[in-house]
Amino acid sequence: MSFDVAGYFDKDYCGKLKRLREKVNWEDKLEREEFYWQLYPLISEWKGQLPNLRDIFWPTEIDWLLTYSLMWSRSEVLIRFVAQTGYKDEPEINRYGVPQLYRTTPVHYMPDCYISDSIIDVLFEIYDKFDVNYTDDDGLTHFIVACKLGCDDVVKKFLELGQNPNCLEPHRTWTSWFVLMHFKTEFEARWLMKNGSINLWSAYESKPLTFHNVHIFRSTAITFCETINGMYQPAQIEVMWNLRQTPLHLALLRGNKNMIELLLRSGADPNLSGEDGWTPLHRICMKYDYEDSLDLFFKINDELNQPVQVDVRDELGRTPLQYAVVNLAPGLIEFLLDRGADLAYFVFPTQSHFDEYEQFFDLFENQWCMLKLERASRAMSVVECLEKRGYELNRRDALMIVKLFAKYLCKIRSREFLLRWGLEFFLELTYHQLPNKCCQKIIKNLINEDLLSICLAADVVAN
Repeated sequence: MSFDVAGYFDKDYCGKLKRLREKVNWEDKLEREEFYWQLYPLISEWKGQLPNLRDIFWPTEIDWLLTYSLMWSRSEVLIRFVAQTGYKDEPEINRYGVPQLYRTTPVHYMPDCYISDSIIDVLFEIYDKFDVNYTDDDGLTHFIVACKLGCDDVVKKFLELGQNPNCLEPHRTWTSWFVLMHFKTEFEARWLMKNGSINLWSAYESKPLTFHNVHIFRSTAITFCETINGMYQPAQIEVMWNLRQTPLHLALLRGNKNMIELLLRSGADPNLSGEDGWTPLHRICMKYDYEDSLDLFFKINDELNQPVQVDVRDELGRTPLQYAVVNLAPGLIEFLLDRGADLAYFVFPTQSHFDEYEQFFDLFENQWCMLKLERASRAMSVVECLEKRGYELNRRDALMIVKLFAKYLCKIRSREFLLRWGLEFFLELTYHQLPNKCCQKIIKNLINEDLLSICLAADVVAN
């Protein structure tokens, strides 16, 4: 198929479009693609009456053109043109008079394409039969696509026409409620909850749910649980997803204050742990930027007279206070101790616990970029905070701090600590054969690197 130079200057736009189409062998992929690119100059300068596309193309051909256009940055031109012609997709009716639901449309490709919100809306104007929920070969439906892309109005229309909000997302163990992530207003979330059944079944939990979770990743989504008659009831927010976290855990991890507040006020259990034993407080204590979440979490629970367990242990026997120490967060430690955290049974974290913490933030938060000096400085503040509250560092604890200094190469705040413990370990290495005052003079004249070496050597000898 060659480019029609004479036809390009033909001002009978409808006639030219028909002639272009007639020259295409639609079974030939290359001819289809060449035809697609010839459409652009024609569509861009179109004047006069718009065509009835059904007089020129089969519906499957329009599906292909729209789908192919999604692959390119100029997709907006063709998609808007099709919508402006008034073209509306119509379902194919089988011999029993029932619409064929198993069919792949351009809508199914939208989640994997970089297109603007306005183009998403335009495609849903073309594929606007919301009583027909088309399903592709992978089980993805138009309704799930609307949920994923945050098309609130489209989701409403589906629900108004009887769509089951509890339909499963393909290859997942949660329902469509779990992919509704982009609600823009509280009204929309409340409206959607009205249209959901209260006692739905979760494929993950295999039990009735009385709360439908909306996971938060980008927008300020809000979730509520309503009774059938529209009156609110306390929500039982116990659904886990495949990262073994509850909705409240996710909201705290993401620092979404609106979601944290609404989940707690909707009945979320502030002490509910995931399968790993982590409670919401464990999650907070793992965060570098914990302040806002911590204050809000306790403020709301205080208002609701909901006690928060501060000494609860996870699967590995670790308490929130231990995570706060690993986080090197003296302010958080002070807060937990003020809230009743028990130092009597506190065990200083191990090296592996500190290493796990760094890996966790490396993978999940991308916030592991504190300066080495700041990290070591915070370590000294943690020691001072614990000792001020009556905790006595033992030999193992001191070595743990020394290793942190060795790792972060601090030469300022560590000096006092290293002098103190360097003397202790030097006496140990010399088997206390030298007078204490003599050892003090020796230690005082050593540089930090030498003091570190003494501390680490004592650990090697002891092991």
